[in-house]
Amino acid sequence: MDLDVSENIKKYVKMGIGISILTSLTLTSQDKKKFFLFNVSHLFNKMDYGIYYRKDKHVSTSMKQFIKFLSPELILL
Repeated sequence: MDLDVSENIKKYVKMGIGISILTSLTLTSQDKKKFFLFNVSHLFNKMDYGIYYRKDKHVSTSMKQFIKFLSPELILL
């Protein structure tokens, strides 16, 4: 089964329907008490993060400042 919402994934695992691989950011302290956890991060490449915004929308001054704060080397047009 392929689900895209971590809460739904955790719901099915809690019901005993399969197992899952999730980022630890999705787990609450209650989840950590209910689930047995294996660290498998060595099996995956590091994740790439990016700054995304719509090309067809205006980028406000505050958005530009936020992006510049995160990545000062970027040049915003």
